[in-house]
Amino acid sequence: MQYLEEFQNEQYEYRSYKIVLLRDKKPEEIIKLIDNKLGIKDTNELMYKWKRKTMDFRRITAYVLNAFCGMGINEVAGYMHNITASCCANLRNKGYEIIQGNSQWNNLIAELYEA
Repeated sequence: MQYLEEFQNEQYEYRSYKIVLLRDKKPEEIIKLIDNKLGIKDTNELMYKWKRKTMDFRRITAYVLNAFCGMGINEVAGYMHNITASCCANLRNKGYEIIQGNSQWNNLIAELYEA
């Protein structure tokens, strides 16, 4: 009986160690940052599909828009002009692989966290 009284009198403090990532970045800001990193001048030309030169840009952009803007796959597909959701999902997955395999792009992610 005494044990139950001690247990009821104890006060517990809840501590959440969860880190909240704000996904409030504007897509235009993110695309400008990627453009500066790649040295690209005209992004409108890059957003259209089936240009091999632009595939890395499109892959990285799809991943970053999904991760940092809080945009869903359908929203990213609409933003990137005339691609399906499944194509956008594939671009996002390949963009993640590119970023994980290259230290240059890891620096980009660090810049996005800071901005």
